[in-house]
Amino acid sequence: MADLTQTRNRLKIGITALAALDLVALALLFSPLVGSQRSRAQELDQLWKQLQVKTREVEPLRGLDKKIPDARQQIQKFYDERLTAQGSVVSSDLGKLASESGVKITDIKYGQGETGRSRIPDERDPAVVGLSRMVIEADLTGGYL
Repeated sequence: MADLTQTRNRLKIGITALAALDLVALALLFSPLVGSQRSRAQELDQLWKQLQVKTREVEPLRGLDKKIPDARQQIQKFYDERLTAQGSVVSSDLGKLASESGVKITDIKYGQGETGRSRIPDERDPAVVGLSRMVIEADLTGGYL
Protein backbone atom coordinates (compact mmCIF):
# COMPACT_ATOMS: atom_id res chain seq x y z
CA MET A 1 0.00 0.00 0.00
CA ALA A 2 2.87 2.33 0.64
CA ASP A 3 3.94 2.07 -2.98
CA LEU A 4 0.45 2.96 -4.18
CA THR A 5 0.32 6.04 -1.94
CA GLN A 6 3.75 7.16 -3.04
CA THR A 7 2.84 6.68 -6.73
CA ARG A 8 -0.44 8.57 -6.18
CA ASN A 9 1.47 11.50 -4.62
CA ARG A 10 3.96 11.60 -7.49
CA LEU A 11 1.10 11.51 -9.98
CA LYS A 12 -0.64 14.42 -8.19
CA ILE A 13 2.60 16.44 -8.28
CA GLY A 14 3.06 15.70 -11.98
CA ILE A 15 -0.52 16.62 -12.87
CA THR A 16 -0.26 19.85 -10.83
CA ALA A 17 3.00 20.78 -12.59
CA LEU A 18 1.46 20.13 -16.02
CA ALA A 19 -1.65 22.16 -15.11
CA ALA A 20 0.59 25.06 -14.01
CA LEU A 21 2.54 24.81 -17.26
CA ASP A 22 -0.74 24.89 -19.21
CA LEU A 23 -1.82 28.04 -17.34
CA VAL A 24 1.50 29.75 -18.14
CA ALA A 25 1.20 28.78 -21.82
CA LEU A 26 -2.37 30.12 -21.99
CA ALA A 27 -1.32 33.36 -20.31
CA LEU A 28 1.48 33.80 -22.86
CA LEU A 29 -0.81 33.01 -25.77
CA PHE A 30 -3.33 35.69 -24.84
CA SER A 31 -0.93 38.25 -23.41
CA PRO A 32 -0.14 41.47 -25.31
CA LEU A 33 3.56 40.56 -25.23
CA VAL A 34 3.10 37.88 -27.87
CA GLY A 35 0.41 39.69 -29.86
CA SER A 36 -2.67 38.44 -31.58
CA GLN A 37 -2.78 35.76 -34.20
CA ARG A 38 -3.61 38.37 -36.83
CA SER A 39 -0.55 40.48 -35.98
CA ARG A 40 1.69 37.42 -36.05
CA ALA A 41 0.23 36.42 -39.43
CA GLN A 42 0.81 39.95 -40.78
CA GLU A 43 4.38 39.94 -39.51
CA LEU A 44 5.00 36.53 -41.07
CA ASP A 45 3.54 37.75 -44.38
CA GLN A 46 5.71 40.88 -44.29
CA LEU A 47 8.84 38.85 -43.55
CA TRP A 48 7.96 36.43 -46.37
CA LYS A 49 7.66 39.33 -48.84
CA GLN A 50 11.01 40.71 -47.69
CA LEU A 51 12.58 37.30 -48.21
CA GLN A 52 11.20 37.12 -51.75
CA VAL A 53 12.51 40.63 -52.58
CA LYS A 54 15.97 39.80 -51.21
CA THR A 55 16.00 36.50 -53.11
CA ARG A 56 15.20 38.30 -56.37
CA GLU A 57 17.96 40.84 -55.68
CA VAL A 58 20.54 38.11 -55.08
CA GLU A 59 19.47 35.81 -57.95
CA PRO A 60 21.73 37.40 -60.63
CA LEU A 61 24.75 36.93 -58.38
CA ARG A 62 24.33 33.17 -58.00
CA GLY A 63 27.12 31.27 -59.69
CA LEU A 64 29.06 34.48 -60.33
CA ASP A 65 32.35 32.74 -59.55
CA LYS A 66 31.65 30.38 -62.48
CA LYS A 67 30.33 33.10 -64.80
CA ILE A 68 33.47 35.26 -64.68
CA PRO A 69 35.87 32.71 -66.23
CA ASP A 70 33.22 31.86 -68.86
CA ALA A 71 32.86 35.55 -69.70
CA ARG A 72 36.62 35.93 -70.04
CA GLN A 73 36.73 32.95 -72.42
CA GLN A 74 33.87 34.41 -74.46
CA ILE A 75 35.63 37.77 -74.65
CA GLN A 76 38.86 36.14 -75.80
CA LYS A 77 36.94 34.09 -78.38
CA PHE A 78 35.27 37.29 -79.62
CA TYR A 79 38.63 39.03 -79.95
CA ASP A 80 40.13 36.05 -81.75
CA GLU A 81 37.25 35.49 -84.18
CA ARG A 82 35.82 38.96 -84.79
CA LEU A 83 38.73 41.35 -84.48
CA THR A 84 41.65 41.09 -86.82
CA ALA A 85 45.20 42.16 -86.17
CA GLN A 86 45.85 42.91 -89.85
CA GLY A 87 44.62 45.99 -91.69
CA SER A 88 44.46 44.13 -95.01
CA VAL A 89 41.64 41.94 -93.72
CA VAL A 90 39.66 45.07 -92.78
CA SER A 91 40.24 46.50 -96.26
CA SER A 92 39.06 43.33 -98.02
CA ASP A 93 36.00 43.09 -95.74
CA LEU A 94 35.09 46.70 -96.54
CA GLY A 95 35.40 45.92 -100.25
CA LYS A 96 33.09 42.91 -99.89
CA LEU A 97 30.52 44.94 -97.94
CA ALA A 98 30.62 47.72 -100.53
CA SER A 99 30.08 45.35 -103.45
CA GLU A 100 27.26 43.49 -101.65
CA SER A 101 25.39 46.69 -100.85
CA GLY A 102 25.91 48.34 -104.25
CA VAL A 103 28.15 51.09 -102.92
CA LYS A 104 31.36 52.24 -104.58
CA ILE A 105 34.35 53.28 -102.46
CA THR A 106 36.10 56.17 -104.17
CA ASP A 107 38.65 57.11 -101.55
CA ILE A 108 39.71 55.35 -98.35
CA LYS A 109 42.27 56.30 -95.69
CA TYR A 110 43.42 54.23 -92.71
CA GLY A 111 45.00 55.51 -89.53
CA GLN A 112 45.92 54.33 -86.04
CA GLY A 113 44.35 55.71 -82.88
CA GLU A 114 45.01 55.28 -79.17
CA THR A 115 45.17 51.88 -77.55
CA GLY A 116 41.73 50.74 -76.44
CA ARG A 117 40.85 50.06 -72.83
CA SER A 118 38.50 47.45 -71.52
CA ARG A 119 35.88 47.78 -68.80
CA ILE A 120 36.39 44.12 -67.93
CA PRO A 121 39.57 43.50 -65.93
CA ASP A 122 42.21 41.33 -67.51
CA GLU A 123 44.36 39.04 -65.39
CA ARG A 124 47.61 40.38 -66.87
CA ASP A 125 46.82 44.11 -66.77
CA PRO A 126 43.53 45.41 -65.45
CA ALA A 127 43.30 48.31 -67.91
CA VAL A 128 44.84 47.33 -71.26
CA VAL A 129 43.39 44.54 -73.38
CA GLY A 130 45.76 44.83 -76.30
CA LEU A 131 43.44 46.36 -78.86
CA SER A 132 44.45 49.25 -81.04
CA ARG A 133 42.02 51.71 -82.52
CA MET A 134 41.81 51.91 -86.32
CA VAL A 135 40.45 55.08 -87.91
CA ILE A 136 38.90 54.62 -91.35
CA GLU A 137 37.84 57.55 -93.55
CA ALA A 138 36.06 56.67 -96.78
CA ASP A 139 34.17 58.46 -99.57
CA LEU A 140 31.27 56.33 -100.74
CA THR A 141 28.95 56.76 -103.72
CA GLY A 142 25.81 54.84 -104.55
CA GLY A 143 22.08 54.94 -105.09
CA TYR A 144 19.46 55.32 -102.41
CA LEU A 145 18.36 51.70 -102.71
